[in-house]
Amino acid sequence: MNWLFLTDDAVIAELRERCRSERLLQNMTQEDLATRAGLGINTIRRFEGDDSYSPSLKTFTRIIRVLGGLDVLDVLEQILPERPLDPLNPDASGRLRASPTTTKPTASEWAWGDQQ
Repeated sequence: MNWLFLTDDAVIAELRERCRSERLLQNMTQEDLATRAGLGINTIRRFEGDDSYSPSLKTFTRIIRVLGGLDVLDVLEQILPERPLDPLNPDASGRLRASPTTTKPTASEWAWGDQQ
């Protein structure tokens, strides 16, 4: 399956179906999954059957953990590099910026035509 050509809703629908199929392959009821994941039965029912339900990332993580699917996150290690903060660097603010900040000119530096 080429995930790149699917809409966000189609990706979510496919993930729901794969989780449901895996639950059934493991001969697990919705009640079993809910109990093992520490979730309510209605959450599992909505996750599997309600296309308008958008579970939190925490809920989804709990479900795939119980189903034994957390190893899919190994793929993220290949594409997202680990960037630990350097606690020994006193100059590091811990804040990452996409671009440097710019300063606005003071009133004495400003002239007509400088407005943006």
